[in-house]
Amino acid sequence: MLEYAHAAICSPEVLCLFTDEFDWQDLHTDYIPGVLYSEILSYQLFAYIVTEGYSGRLTSLHQYATVSMDVIRRWSYPLVPDVNLFCDTTYEYLHPGVYKEANVSLAQSCIIGMDTVIGSKTVVGEGAKIDRSVIGRSCVIGDGAVLEGCFLFANVKIGAGAILRDCLLADDVEVGEKAVIEKNCILGGNVKISSNVTVREGTRVTVAERPCDAGDDDDDFGDDDETVQDKVESKKTTDLELVGADGRGRKWEAGEDEQEALIAPLVMEKLFDSDNSDEEEDESDSEDEGGGACQSAASFEREVEDIVRRGVEEGVLPENISMEVNGRKFAHDKTFADCSCIIFVTILNTMTVTSSRKEAFANAVKLIKTWKPLLSKFARSVNDQKETMVALESFVSQPDWKGHKLMMPILKCCYDEDVFEEDAIFLWSEDAQGRSEESKGLVEECKALLDYLKEDEDEDEDED
Repeated sequence: MLEYAHAAICSPEVLCLFTDEFDWQDLHTDYIPGVLYSEILSYQLFAYIVTEGYSGRLTSLHQYATVSMDVIRRWSYPLVPDVNLFCDTTYEYLHPGVYKEANVSLAQSCIIGMDTVIGSKTVVGEGAKIDRSVIGRSCVIGDGAVLEGCFLFANVKIGAGAILRDCLLADDVEVGEKAVIEKNCILGGNVKISSNVTVREGTRVTVAERPCDAGDDDDDFGDDDETVQDKVESKKTTDLELVGADGRGRKWEAGEDEQEALIAPLVMEKLFDSDNSDEEEDESDSEDEGGGACQSAASFEREVEDIVRRGVEEGVLPENISMEVNGRKFAHDKTFADCSCIIFVTILNTMTVTSSRKEAFANAVKLIKTWKPLLSKFARSVNDQKETMVALESFVSQPDWKGHKLMMPILKCCYDEDVFEEDAIFLWSEDAQGRSEESKGLVEECKALLDYLKEDEDEDEDED
């Protein structure tokens, strides 16, 4: 079975094509089909089947962990840590599957398990246990701490007796004594977790300020004391209930931080950089920053909703709606996934509320079949479809529809109508495990469909 390696060698003309075809965003999903199906372009594409070597593309934390383990287990040889391709590294390979740099201090009673990398100047205390983890440079692991499947960047401090499993900690994070960091947690740069605090599974913590609302103004002139105090509270970057009494950081919320995530990585770099402080202050004074971005996002969502709702109510042709939405997409510099999420939820929101689950399902199926050309136009790639399913979670979780358990019937209909691919459904189910308990519940609700797709996939492999 062949897999796409996500590696391409291109001529300079490719860049020109991406400039001309401004709706192309991805080499694999947009450029290649665009060249193959075009009656005007006469470019040639060649494929080379690689029989050895290693190739991996990182687009998620799950893939980051998978590729990291492949490198540690030497599947990517000779690109392994102990080759020391970078001049300032001094890794050596120790059996079984342990890499250690020079100047590492390991207590006599500590236990280092397989598939572990430890950077220089790191100190591991008495009785500490580390397994399947990557520890950066200048880290301190306290006595009796337990780390399993963790990724620690530089200068991380873990208190005595702390327990961390399957999580990622950025630079300069501090975790107090006997604290617990559960699976799929991400602690951004400079976050501090107090002693005896438990960070629940799937939580993201950051020290970045909360994004401002549209139209927010730093000028407090004319505001009463209560309003000013509310503004101060909204800008706080520490949630003591989450990080503890002497902690530092707040929960990263997918909704309010969505625009910030487009600008900076979820795992943020150091935020307290004195060299950039003056530049950041100048940028904060710009009229188009912060509030402008939020306002643009809200404006785009409102415009697309209006176009789709009017189109459904008046029976406008799908291709005409598509043309209008495309215009808004280009004007606001949005992706196909952004459009697909809004289109799908808006179409379903035109349904009349009913107490009958059977009737609700029938209405949803009718809408999906009627507007399939429009839905397929924007839910192009597997990732576009996955993001659309995430948006669907909010629809099926509304009080009017939650009792009907519509997630599985809607996904099954979209799969039957070729709106969603099975790979996208599997990707959504995997991604949901790292978000919220409500998302996990929807995956469990769709278990029968996932099992059916898995069995169908296994049968196809057996036939091949």
